[in-house]
Amino acid sequence: MLLRRVTPPCTSASAWSRQRCSLVPVHCHVDVSVVAKERLSSCLRHLIKRGAPIPGLTTIFAKVIRDEAGLRQANEPGTGAVCVSVESIESGVAVVKAAHDLSLRPVALLGGPLSGDGDAIAEAVRMLQQAGAESVIVPLEMDADAAHMRDILSAVCDREEHKSALGLRLASSPGGLALARMAREELGVRHFLSCIAGKSAPRPSDLFKSLGMGPPSVNTGALFLAEHVPDAG
Repeated sequence: MLLRRVTPPCTSASAWSRQRCSLVPVHCHVDVSVVAKERLSSCLRHLIKRGAPIPGLTTIFAKVIRDEAGLRQANEPGTGAVCVSVESIESGVAVVKAAHDLSLRPVALLGGPLSGDGDAIAEAVRMLQQAGAESVIVPLEMDADAAHMRDILSAVCDREEHKSALGLRLASSPGGLALARMAREELGVRHFLSCIAGKSAPRPSDLFKSLGMGPPSVNTGALFLAEHVPDAG
């Protein structure tokens, strides 16, 4: 287990903490697949301006791709990115490579046995990154705690070239948000998956708040409108 000093939370009362957090850039990936089909365009209108995600967001996903056939229908808004569900390294690498060959920007979401073992995660990050994945998202269970997170991520975070691609999907709860803050400050995690409705992951606005981020680097007004589109929550 890695032993690191626990840093104070990112709050307006701590100038040192704000400086510490600013050292690690954040890439927020937003899942909008829970939005009702007839309301999706209204939601995206707030999240995408002039053909690109609003400040604070890196990618926006309307669906998750599970095989190469799904790539042919992929048309993710604003970024040319696709979220690839990875149940095994072999199949995940194949889909990620195919997405990369199509000039898409694949973000890999680990699943099954890959998401709970530190050595498996380290190997998955290495191979998926080599295949062209911009980031590899590790989902943590609702009851995950700080010690568990350190244990399974330590093998990845020890190597800077792998850590730069590592991301997390955390529970939409106060505990999950606290882990997000700790992951950024102590482990240098850069990528976080959010859910526009706060179901499978924290809402983007809650995530940014927990990380001590706001205007001008984050368009909080547009996020508020997107998160309150009817049927999104």
